[in-house]
Amino acid sequence: MNRMISALQERVEVNMVDRACSEALTDLNAYYKVAMKTFVDNVCRQVVERHILATLTDVFDPTTVSGYSDEKLLELAVESSQTSRRRVEAIQLQQALEQSLKELSI
Repeated sequence: MNRMISALQERVEVNMVDRACSEALTDLNAYYKVAMKTFVDNVCRQVVERHILATLTDVFDPTTVSGYSDEKLLELAVESSQTSRRRVEAIQLQQALEQSLKELSI
């Protein structure tokens, strides 16, 4: 019993100034972690809005698009071969699953 009491007393901070400093440091670290994430999110959002989204109005302006050649329009509108292949595979899988469901319910 005496051993347990002495072990617990060694872990208790009696100095209230040290305890207050320790708690303040813990709180500040938590605040700065959240503040840093917020700052990074805000910077990323501003970069995307200012430098990427702002120029989209010029790219997709009707008068600008009407001046594009057919090749340029196809380049902008056509999905990649990988996406097209994945779409076909997904449709085939969907049809196979629907067929299986029909066979199981009969």
